[in-house]
Amino acid sequence: MLSPYAAVSESFKEQYKALAKALDTTRHELPVRSVHLDGGAQKFLDDLQRELTTTHHLLGELGVCSSEENGKVLDLLGELKEMTQKKDLELRRSFAQVQELSAGVSKEAALINQEVWEEAQGPVAPRQWYFNEEDTRGGTWGEASSPLLSGADKRCAR
Repeated sequence: MLSPYAAVSESFKEQYKALAKALDTTRHELPVRSVHLDGGAQKFLDDLQRELTTTHHLLGELGVCSSEENGKVLDLLGELKEMTQKKDLELRRSFAQVQELSAGVSKEAALINQEVWEEAQGPVAPRQWYFNEEDTRGGTWGEASSPLLSGADKRCAR
């Protein structure tokens, strides 16, 4: 009952194989323009494969292609990457701590300078600065006419 289809299926198989081979060849063959290949593309690929095998053999003799050594190198590179990431994190934390310390030192220096300035001006001056009161001369405290800025007050020179 299927005997007529068996004869047709054989020709279909042959045609399908030819189509599959043509598709495979078309898919994998790179276009070569303006290059002369002696003997065609297949001979060129065979020669290239032979040269690659020779190169691989020579590199193996030199110890360059040792997969065991490559594994060790990859392990060492992984460790190096991990250590670098840890050091980078430590440096970032240290930098943040230095910035915080610098801000604290600047604040402390400003407070010390303010305290020295207030002590040099006497007990009345801070009240006048903070509450915008006028001094006995009719001016406002903190102006350039203050005795300390003008150099009239020599008590500060210690």
